[in-house]
Amino acid sequence: MPTSRWVFFSSIQHGGILFKACIFDMDGVIADSEPIHCLSEQQALEPFGITPTLEELQANTGTGADVLLKRFIERYRLKITLEDLRNRLRLRLEENFRNSVRPIPHALELIRSLHGAGMRLAIGSSSDRRLIDLVMAHFEIIPFFDAIVSGEDVLNTKPAPDIFLEAARRLGCRPAECIVIEDSKNGVLAAKQAGMACIGFVSPNSRSQDLGRADWVIDDLARLDHQILSGMPGTAFPQTGSPAGKPDAQG
Repeated sequence: MPTSRWVFFSSIQHGGILFKACIFDMDGVIADSEPIHCLSEQQALEPFGITPTLEELQANTGTGADVLLKRFIERYRLKITLEDLRNRLRLRLEENFRNSVRPIPHALELIRSLHGAGMRLAIGSSSDRRLIDLVMAHFEIIPFFDAIVSGEDVLNTKPAPDIFLEAARRLGCRPAECIVIEDSKNGVLAAKQAGMACIGFVSPNSRSQDLGRADWVIDDLARLDHQILSGMPGTAFPQTGSPAGKPDAQG
């Protein structure tokens, strides 16, 4: 087992339960991709004369694109099917991801270290599987994950718990043995409905999200081990200034 500041994460406990697995959201936790999603959604809607605000787009963070696209089709009575608009968006997303996606600071180091420490890892994302595969290949992290669950694999996306419950099933773990890292309100709600502990991550480009239902709130993945080990349970995190499970002024 390698010596690392993250290695102790595999032996922390919450409510007497030893965490055996960590489930990562992708957008905003592994990939700094929220601006890419917003840009792509704006580009897909631009031919119809629609210019959604950033606030409108961020309100759907974590839910998957279909929720947003259905809303705009209905609101503006667009003469296009959901499938066709989804395909337009997918092309924009794939092009923009290839050209400009970057990892969240310290995310890749955290993934490698947790894998080396023996934790089982999964991705639980509302994004399409093709996009997840593109990001994982680009960042060269495919070998570190034991399971991948996309929005296409379940009936209901976040904030429903389906994605995380399916990830736990594929990992061979009980929900209580999994800890989730999420940057969105919808993702945190999904994790808690799944019966999992959840770290709310204040991501660089989704800082307006309400993470108040998370068990812990952090804003720097490099300090994850320190935050969890020193902050359990119910104490304040020095970096965010927020009590565990409470949003800071940004949340």
